[in-house]
Amino acid sequence: MHKELVFYAENKKSVYRRYIMLKIILIFFKALPSAVTFLWRAFDVKMHKEKYTEQERYDFVRRYISIFQKKGRIHTLVYGAENLPLSGAYIMYSNHQGKYDAVGIIGAHGRSCSLMAEKKRSRLIFADQFIGLLA
Repeated sequence: MHKELVFYAENKKSVYRRYIMLKIILIFFKALPSAVTFLWRAFDVKMHKEKYTEQERYDFVRRYISIFQKKGRIHTLVYGAENLPLSGAYIMYSNHQGKYDAVGIIGAHGRSCSLMAEKKRSRLIFADQFIGLLA
C-alpha cells in the first residue's frame, strides 16, 4: 500500500507541473503584446540609465510586473510589511528558490531594491532585463 501512495503522490506532482507549465504558456500568449513592449522599452531604459533615477527604473519594472500578474491572474499576498524599517538597509529573501519569488518581492515592495540571482538564471529573457534595470 505504501508504494501505491508514493505513486499517487508522484503522479499528482507530475499533473501539477504540467498545469503550471500550461499556465505559464497561456500567460505568455496573453501578455505577448505587453512583453514585446516591455522588452523594447527596457532596452531603451537600460541603454540610457543616466536619464532615469533608480526609483523610476524600479517603478518601470513594477508596472510591467503588475501587468503580467493581472494577465496571469496572479495575486501576491504580503504579510509583515509593517515590520520593515522606513529608512536604512535590510535584507529580504524568499523562503524557497522559485521562479516567481524575486518577481513577487519586487512587485509587492514599494521602495527600490536590488536582488541576487544565480548567474545562469539571470541571463534568461526578462530576468536579464529586470536585473539590468535594477542594477
